[in-house]
Amino acid sequence: LVYKFGHLVSGSSDQYLIRWNIQTGEAVARIERQENSRVTAMLYLADDLVVTASDSLNLYCYNVVAKKMYRTIGTEHRDVIRCLHAVDETRFASGSLDGSVIVWDAKKLTRLMHLNRKEHYFDKKSKLYFSEITFLMTLEGRFLFAACGKGLRIFDLMDGGHVLLSEKDAHEARITFIIPLLRSSMFVTASEDSLLKIWTFPSLQHRPILSRIFPGSARKNRAKHEEDSVIASSMHHHQ
Repeated sequence: LVYKFGHLVSGSSDQYLIRWNIQTGEAVARIERQENSRVTAMLYLADDLVVTASDSLNLYCYNVVAKKMYRTIGTEHRDVIRCLHAVDETRFASGSLDGSVIVWDAKKLTRLMHLNRKEHYFDKKSKLYFSEITFLMTLEGRFLFAACGKGLRIFDLMDGGHVLLSEKDAHEARITFIIPLLRSSMFVTASEDSLLKIWTFPSLQHRPILSRIFPGSARKNRAKHEEDSVIASSMHHHQ
């Protein structure tokens, strides 16, 4: 689901993208998709263009106003693309289960950088990925944050994608979300290990701010107090 320029567009496991009227809730356009698999990620680009990822290894770009296919973009990803992220108005990034990140020119739809490519990315015995990309975030159009399984990497896009910082075991389980704290050098990660962690950028010093909460336990109150203190501290920091 993506929204931009007054257009709300959805994609699913069927063969269509649908553009919706947000005032009436009616479908105003149905665009037939070219790929025969479910949509795994979507991103709105400029000029009425939406790029989609699916279980295939390609990206597909559609003009949702003209209601037609615009271009197929071949990638060098070796597995399913799970993340699409706007770096800025001129670039976007795609992240795959193979652990690699590709930065694209949003106008020309051409590849600019291929980051974090690993020779081995999948364990056939355990059927587990070593460092699948689960989330992407950008700061200042320069620093690209990538959740790599339970690890975290930060790339400097102004330095050719150089790995600025890396934390192999940032969490005990897959990272699901990264968000910056407003007007701060800190950011927060969320994980399937039921922890939120607040980090100081660029040192990557961190502390857990909320652990698993069990109803009725003393730990619940303790975790709540810890969370409140961090939030209060952050608010004071921004004033």
